[in-house]
Amino acid sequence: MKPGDININTYLNMLNKILRDNKFDEIKAGIGISSAKELVVKAGRKGVGINNKVWIGDAVTKASNLSSLGDKGSIRRIVMSECTYINIIDKLVSKSGEEAKGWLKKHNDYNYGTYYEAGIIKAEFNNWINQGMPE
Repeated sequence: MKPGDININTYLNMLNKILRDNKFDEIKAGIGISSAKELVVKAGRKGVGINNKVWIGDAVTKASNLSSLGDKGSIRRIVMSECTYINIIDKLVSKSGEEAKGWLKKHNDYNYGTYYEAGIIKAEFNNWINQGMPE
C-alpha cells in the first residue's frame, strides 16, 4: 500500500464531509490494490510528448475488480489482494506496531479469492476534517 492510497481515502472523507454539510449525497468509491509480477510497457503518441507507463496483466484486472467491493455494505473503502497483504503487512507492523494487523480484515470469496479490506487514514488529516477544517 502506498501513502497515496491512504491520502486518497482520507481525502474522500473530507470531500464527503463537505458534501454532507452542504446537503449533497456522499461519494462512494472503492480503492482496489493488487500485486503481481507484471509486464510494464511504455505507451504514448509520437510527437505529442505523452509517453506514460501502462501496466497490463492480472494485477490490474484484480485491482479493478476489488475496487468494486470497496465502500459498499460493510466493506471499507480500501480492498487489497492477498498478495498485496503478504507484501506489505511486515512493513506496516514495523512502522506502526502489531496493532496494524487489526487494521486489515480478511475475507474469502468464491469470485475474488482471499482479500483484505481496510479503512486506513491519515489520523492527523482526519482529525482536522472532524474538527471542521479550521484554517
